[in-house]
Amino acid sequence: MLASHVNQGRHLDALSAPSVDAFVFPPALKSRAAIHGHVTKHSLVSDPFVACALVDMYGKCFSVSSALQLFDEIPHRNLVVWNVMISTYMHFGSGC
Repeated sequence: MLASHVNQGRHLDALSAPSVDAFVFPPALKSRAAIHGHVTKHSLVSDPFVACALVDMYGKCFSVSSALQLFDEIPHRNLVVWNVMISTYMHFGSGC
């Protein structure tokens, strides 16, 4: 079902999937990458709330490196964005 949403371009529906396991992780990550692409294309990463949501999304997808890369691209990092990045490191450790 998740792959069907992704293949039909319904990425927001794919994000509402109840759980992500080893079988559905790749399509779920593809949806998240599409959302990141949409945000980048429309220059929304400068909005700290949107940027915070993306950093949190990557952190929850076990992609600490992607979360950090996006964090580094955020022009105006507020307290919430910093907290999300710190929380990601606390959850997965600094060795990720």
